[in-house]
Amino acid sequence: MTQPAFARVRNPEPNEAQLKAIVNLDDDLLVAAGAGSGKTWVLTERYMEMLVRGARPSQIVAITFTELAAAEMKRRIRGAVQKWIDETADLAGKKRLRQIYRELDSAIISTIHGFCMRLLKEHPVEAGIDPMAEMLEPDDADRLLERVVEEVLEDALREQFEGIQPLYAAWGGRSGIAQALLSAYQAIQTFDYSIEQILDDTGTSFARLREQIRDTVAAIDRIVDAIVRPELGALLESKKPPQYAFHMEAWVAHWQERSALLRSWDGIVRPEVRQTIKDLLKTVWKKSGSEALKEAHEQIKQQLLPRLMRSELAPDAMERVRFFCGLLSTLDIRYRQLKEQLHMLDFHDLEQLAAKMLEDCPEVAVVYGKRFRFLMIDEFQDTNRLQKSILDRISSQNGNLKRFLVGDGKQSIYKFRGADVDVFQEVEEEHRSDGSGKRLIDMGINFRTQAGIICYINDFFENLMRSAEAKHVRQVRFAPLHAARNPGHGDACVEFLLNQAAEDEDAREAEADLIARRIRELVDGNRPLVYRKKAGEREETAHPVRFGDIAMLFSATTHLSVYEQALQKYGVPYIVEKGRHFYKKREIADICSWLSAIADPGDETSLAALLRSPVFALSDETLFWLAQEGSLASGLAAFSKEPVVFKEKLQAEEYTKTLWAVEKLAEWRESCRFRPLADFLRSILDESGYLQVLLAGFGGEQRYANVLKLVDLAEEMQRRDGYGLGQFVKHLRRMRDEEVQETEAQLGSGSGTGGGAVRLMTVHASKGLEFPVVILPDLKRSIAAGDAGRCIIRPGMGMGLKGERFGDSASEGALEVQGDGLYHIMKEQENERELLEEHRKLYVAMTRARDYLILVMTKPKTDMPSWQKWIRQHAGFSKWNDLVPGLCEKGDFETGTGYRIFINTEVGHPEADPLNNRKKPWELWRDKFPDNRVLSLPSPAGTPVPALLFSAGNPDGLPLPMLSASAYMAYRTCQRRFYLRYLFRLPEMRFPNGQILSGDPANGNLPDSEEMEVEAGDTAQPDTPRRRMHADLRGTLVHEMFEHLREPEETTLWIRKQVESARGIRKEDRAALVEYLESMAERYLKSPWFRTESLREQAFYLKAGSMLVHGFIDAILPEEDGSLTVVDFKTNEIRSGEQMAELVVYYRVQLQLYALAAQSVFQRPVGRAVLFFLDADKSVDVDVSSESLDSLRIDLRQTCNKLLERCTIESYPMTEDLTVCGKCGYRTLCGRNGSFV
Repeated sequence: MTQPAFARVRNPEPNEAQLKAIVNLDDDLLVAAGAGSGKTWVLTERYMEMLVRGARPSQIVAITFTELAAAEMKRRIRGAVQKWIDETADLAGKKRLRQIYRELDSAIISTIHGFCMRLLKEHPVEAGIDPMAEMLEPDDADRLLERVVEEVLEDALREQFEGIQPLYAAWGGRSGIAQALLSAYQAIQTFDYSIEQILDDTGTSFARLREQIRDTVAAIDRIVDAIVRPELGALLESKKPPQYAFHMEAWVAHWQERSALLRSWDGIVRPEVRQTIKDLLKTVWKKSGSEALKEAHEQIKQQLLPRLMRSELAPDAMERVRFFCGLLSTLDIRYRQLKEQLHMLDFHDLEQLAAKMLEDCPEVAVVYGKRFRFLMIDEFQDTNRLQKSILDRISSQNGNLKRFLVGDGKQSIYKFRGADVDVFQEVEEEHRSDGSGKRLIDMGINFRTQAGIICYINDFFENLMRSAEAKHVRQVRFAPLHAARNPGHGDACVEFLLNQAAEDEDAREAEADLIARRIRELVDGNRPLVYRKKAGEREETAHPVRFGDIAMLFSATTHLSVYEQALQKYGVPYIVEKGRHFYKKREIADICSWLSAIADPGDETSLAALLRSPVFALSDETLFWLAQEGSLASGLAAFSKEPVVFKEKLQAEEYTKTLWAVEKLAEWRESCRFRPLADFLRSILDESGYLQVLLAGFGGEQRYANVLKLVDLAEEMQRRDGYGLGQFVKHLRRMRDEEVQETEAQLGSGSGTGGGAVRLMTVHASKGLEFPVVILPDLKRSIAAGDAGRCIIRPGMGMGLKGERFGDSASEGALEVQGDGLYHIMKEQENERELLEEHRKLYVAMTRARDYLILVMTKPKTDMPSWQKWIRQHAGFSKWNDLVPGLCEKGDFETGTGYRIFINTEVGHPEADPLNNRKKPWELWRDKFPDNRVLSLPSPAGTPVPALLFSAGNPDGLPLPMLSASAYMAYRTCQRRFYLRYLFRLPEMRFPNGQILSGDPANGNLPDSEEMEVEAGDTAQPDTPRRRMHADLRGTLVHEMFEHLREPEETTLWIRKQVESARGIRKEDRAALVEYLESMAERYLKSPWFRTESLREQAFYLKAGSMLVHGFIDAILPEEDGSLTVVDFKTNEIRSGEQMAELVVYYRVQLQLYALAAQSVFQRPVGRAVLFFLDADKSVDVDVSSESLDSLRIDLRQTCNKLLERCTIESYPMTEDLTVCGKCGYRTLCGRNGSFV
């Protein structure tokens, strides 16, 4: 290589290993770059060194793992070249450098897929592709493939049922086969594994399996002859042979008798063979005697006989493989045809077509071999064999093309994407065996992490990785890291945070709560755990922890919502990186409903959501009046034509808001037709003030930023795909339904949350990143070998198909699989690969930490393999109870390998919801109870007490569907009416000859929207709607009065003030309304239910099954014996005792639900539950015995679970009680014909 043409100063100076990697341009190099070793900087500097030595950007290929990494490398190189230009005084030199800078625009710095696309586009004829073909996005490709899978499966079930029937039975029906087809097809694409080769390899593997049977039987014979028989003879000749010797003798005789059957066995399933192996396993003698005899026992019982059991093959095993391969072949043909019709390619196409072109057209490989001088590949540990073959074919055409491979086997964690760490290990061994030592460079100095954490990581993983037992898969080479950062404070940098919640508590919820409290403690306490250099300083100094310094890294996000709720509870700002919840966020759902209501005027559900939302904030009373026109859309149209008609019905403020809503909706529906999508979205956000409303609530800045991100996404889709409003709405709904990953908007560190937000992400998403404080939650999550899938494909072995279940009982081998020995062997190997990748994933997680690493540990119910178990045992605690709080010192501090672990069990309890900065009234009220009155509530067998919470200010943050108390009552009364009102969202018609049976506090302003029953003779009066409105308003005012009334003398003033400010009441009616309210107040004040010490109008959220039931309790009263009394005020007009009795029956369930809520939250018995009918001044008790509440709890849970499974009107039957139908506003729509009572 030529010497540098220009001088260039590197800053900072590289260390020895880095310098070798940068300046050695004459050899093929593999750099084993440890975590935090400055890999990206070295890649940039090496690229610059090539330019310094005279190479042009067009002669250099730099391959990165992600497009983000490629963009970052290009940005760094541009910056370095610009700095070089600025520092160069020579004009000729500047001119040359400016030319290089311009050439960087077309430099090949991309992912492997980007590089393959470039090759194909430059040689479309040789590649045999449409030069106009476009790339399919991964999500779009998945949807397309799933569509073809369904078509292929449908045809197979219809035309080839005899062939597919065994798979249908073994794999759980249609969905199981579909999943197997998808995973198998993706595997053969990743491995570039042809169907023909799969069949050949599978046949060979079956033959090997038969050889394995013979070898295994022979191995048992050798052990019996060489060890067991001689040992047995010696034992039997002794004066008093041990008992196990006679068992040995019997077993040897049994083996002698039955082994001939096993020697002749060809591997095909035979009941007598299986029974023989079972008998031999059951009768093996007790493990005793000499070490040789114990070893023989271990091999026979734990290895050889089980291996025989797993060697079975079904008679039709090869036929099943051929049939399934036929399905895959059909799938491949149809999927390719569909892509050709659409002129599209997917990522697998790029790799396969590029590899095939370079193999079939070597002249193309020669062209690139001559064009390129340098090939750099980042993250080489995540390369697969097909990708390596593409690079090999190019580099093999030019002996002067130098390869520079960078990676770290310990950080290979993308097996699910096809990464094959064996490729890295093979190349590493090849470079290591060179002998010169020049071709393999170990970069092991870590510049990221403090020494205390590095020493812990080295000690932990050297033990874990070197002690791992794997029969079929190689463990990666472990190389220790060397810390460059050592602040010298001597404090613990690793913390074991112990969750010591009682075993009967929800362990994960308790752990999440503990983490949220610990974060608050770190930030609120200004703990100086983070070390940074200030501008102009050489040494790092300690700084307090901020929210933005912290990252929580998850192995899986299955239970992410539990941790989100805990963070919300304690007011911890957070952001979910690449999560699946962005499109389900409340603010995104609001925007989706908003846009849908504009794009589709007939979408009543979205229109109702928009009208209720902060955009228009119409009350449910207003929505009621609009719906009287037949639908909300019709109501808005009627309002637009004759607004004066509604002026009498609506309060002045509501009328004004409705007028504005009508005007804006009309304006937006017109403007969306000609305005670009993003511009339109920005304009409606500006006009509505919605963003300001978001900022005022919990997590306001994050929600605000999420909406702005949504606008950016809209702009991108508008520009890229020409999306309009309707298409964008469909896109949002599809993203939500398919749970597509999307990161929430990033908050800057200067946000008002006091230093950014805690970042929640998977370990995979954290790869390449670093954080001052890293928290690893959910460590107890089991990593025991799970279901490897129904079909396993591995090059060289072929295909293993999971068989049907076998066995009569657990003791007789139940759940053993039948006739799928090859699948067993392949599954064992896959389990080993997954286990070793778990080691590497944990390594990646721990090495993200800069200053402080928190490992959260929770007592597990079972001692299955887990990250937590590895961590605990390495620290010297064989059992959970061995963990004791305090400081634990490990390693040797004199040699610099010592470290300290802080075992933490004491975490404070900061106030929940610090934005409110005070306890909720119900919390303060509950705190007044003496501890000795706490009740241990019974629960029926198998029915856990549901979790309950009172409104905490952000119930919309709870990721569970909700059901109102009134909706539950409606469901019990008539399931068809429930469907029409609450699921179909059809407005209920009001009939002049009957009242609607009940209201819904979720959809109305009234905590209890009883209505005045009007006799048939009254309904003809012109003012019937007004009388109806008066009844509603009276109920509202009564409940508001009872909620706020604390002193009797306040009554008159409060009533007059409220009536005067009430809208929609004629002056001549106000005196009567005042008189009515005064009479209600008098009855309330004289009743035993008026007490200063009480909770009133208390909202609650009760978890039932997979839903939240919510409602309002009118009053909760404490009694001297420690019990509670729950009161519900009813304003129904009572005309007879019979009518009141009917109402008691109807409201009984509602009151029992309130009692269950109060009892659950306060953990005290509800002694009485009372319906107080104010019109009759009578109180009626409702049964709230433990039996009735247990029965309700069970019914509630079952109902909620059913609701999530049923979605058609036919699945919600009509009531048999025709008296209910006579008062139902859906009686002409539900499908029932006939007369009503």
